[in-house]
Amino acid sequence: MTFGAGHPGAVVSGARVFYERLGFTAAEAAEPGPEGGSRQVYRLLLDWRAVS
Repeated sequence: MTFGAGHPGAVVSGARVFYERLGFTAAEAAEPGPEGGSRQVYRLLLDWRAVS
């Protein structure tokens, strides 16, 4: 979970870009954080067939 797209820290922190570079994709929105800003769930889809 990280900042939502509308959260002021989303661009400044680089968290969304970080997760996307690791292969995570944005999923559903989450409850606002303690500071009141939006949050976003990110998920990583793993292909278990590739694991030997």
